[in-house]
Amino acid sequence: MRADMMKVLTERPRAGSRNCNYRQARAIAKRTDPDDLPSYEGMHITEKNFSDLIGPLRKYFRSSVGRRYDDVWSEVCANVPSGTTVGDHLRQHAKWECDTETRVLDGQVVSKSGFFRSGYKPPRGLYVDPRDGIIYCNEDPRPRYKSIIIDGLAYNKKENGVLYPYGERRSGRYPLKVIGDQRAMQIDGIWYWIEMADVPPPVARNFAVNGKLVQKMVPTSRYDIITGEFKDKGRYHADKRQMCSRDLRKHGLINQPR
Repeated sequence: MRADMMKVLTERPRAGSRNCNYRQARAIAKRTDPDDLPSYEGMHITEKNFSDLIGPLRKYFRSSVGRRYDDVWSEVCANVPSGTTVGDHLRQHAKWECDTETRVLDGQVVSKSGFFRSGYKPPRGLYVDPRDGIIYCNEDPRPRYKSIIIDGLAYNKKENGVLYPYGERRSGRYPLKVIGDQRAMQIDGIWYWIEMADVPPPVARNFAVNGKLVQKMVPTSRYDIITGEFKDKGRYHADKRQMCSRDLRKHGLINQPR
């Protein structure tokens, strides 16, 4: 690693210094005419800017594949000292470039940083093999899943035909399984049969406005038992009932109460 890596990652040239002189650069910074500037002015107007430029750091880690991670990290610590805001920030970026939270499971290196429903996954990109401490690179592309849209929500199909919602769990987003014309949903680990219904169309009602009888269309809202919201149109979750043990065995589902 080059000795001035910390400057390479943070410092930028003064604004406009490449294309004009110092006085013109001050005018650009203040958005005014050079003749309108005071005769004397401090350098703080055109100080060097500091921002992240992680490309060289990423390139350095890529070139370190096959080396021991401890040696690479020692070079980073030698050239990016700690104890300062910029130094600590750059060290944090260096930790993100290589996955060190790994373990060996059934003879295969897996990442401990993220646990999925199907278990631990192989690390992506740069990672450290805990058996020898050497940096390796896994360039296998991430598997692409075709989302299934149901009631305007995107689901990912997994084992036993169970659909899991994408993203963080929010109100009304639970594991779902479509069985014929029926739907089963796992709420807090318990599987339920879900009854769907259509929101009735608006109805005409009479109102007295300024002494006159006016007819208006009033929506007939219905309460959605899953999302906890009132819906004015479309379909909503009208009712639910817990699946019996016979239905669970028939469709390969298991209750997992919390």
